[in-house]
Amino acid sequence: MTKFIELTKPDGIVFTINADCLQMAQRNADGQAYIIVSVDAGVEEYTLNGPIKESYEELKTKLGAI
Repeated sequence: MTKFIELTKPDGIVFTINADCLQMAQRNADGQAYIIVSVDAGVEEYTLNGPIKESYEELKTKLGAI
C-alpha cells in the first residue's frame, strides 16, 4: 500500500510525497531536516534535494505514523 506524507519547503510551498521515494534524510546542526526525494515517472525524473520546514524529529514522527 502506498503511503504519502505532506511536507513544507522553506518558502512555504506544501507538497505531498510517496514515502517510498524518500532516498535520504538527515538532521542539520540546527535540527532541521534535509531530504533527497527522487521520482522517476517514466519519461521524466524529478529530484528534490534540500531542506524542509519540518524539523528532523517532525519528519521521523510523520514517517513513523505510516
